[in-house]
Amino acid sequence: MPAASSSRRKARRQNSEDIEMDRSTQGQVDDVESDEDAPRQSGKRSGKQAAKSSTKKPQVQEYEREDAADEDQESDDERIDVSNFTDQPITKANAQFIHGMASDWTNCDKVIRQNWNLMNDIGIALADAAEGDDSEPEEIAELDIIMREAIDISAKFQNHSKVLDDIYQRVSRGEEISDAMDRYFSGVKSENREYKKKTSRQKYAKVQEYIDFRTGIWDATHPDTPMPPLTNFIKKEEGDDSDDDDELEIGGQTQDYKCPITLTLLVNPLTS
Repeated sequence: MPAASSSRRKARRQNSEDIEMDRSTQGQVDDVESDEDAPRQSGKRSGKQAAKSSTKKPQVQEYEREDAADEDQESDDERIDVSNFTDQPITKANAQFIHGMASDWTNCDKVIRQNWNLMNDIGIALADAAEGDDSEPEEIAELDIIMREAIDISAKFQNHSKVLDDIYQRVSRGEEISDAMDRYFSGVKSENREYKKKTSRQKYAKVQEYIDFRTGIWDATHPDTPMPPLTNFIKKEEGDDSDDDDELEIGGQTQDYKCPITLTLLVNPLTS
């Protein structure tokens, strides 16, 4: 029995020694592995830090460039004063554009005038419908107002064309004009003011389209009676010439080519 127990104790000691050896070797292996892994992790960290630092540098450089550009812009603004820039004279080459603008206003006026014939037809139709009525129908009076307003618009178009053409002619003659814009606007306003000062007779009595308009209405209502002077249809205002002035004003008239005896058309009529 004593021999058996001693052998068991030896076996236990060996087992415990083996376990301790295993633990020590395992610890050494773990230390080696941790040592091998340490450089790898530090390498990864250093790579990330380098990447971060590399990404930050371009952003800083970009901000520096923007700041420099802003400083340059501010310095340029300080050097440039717009108030020191003055209008330059118009050259003869640029004057052609002004001439084209004047022509555009004239063409617009011509297009508007083409529609005035329609008002003539309407006036004649209204006069035919009111045949037998000595007084002028209210519809014709309203149409007369519309016709006069159309003439007023046409006059404004002509004023624009007139002022632009005047600038063009001056530049073509070699005159130095550096205030074309102010000259244009002030010129148009001046022409419009002068037109407003005119009386109704001065505005409409010599406009051929208005003469044709009133003549057509008169002929429709008074086919056998000569038309009186156009001023008879336009009220006299302050500033109009007196009716007793020496200026001769001729109204419409008719000529009868029938023989008073035979009531037939005259053939080769003679005067004494």
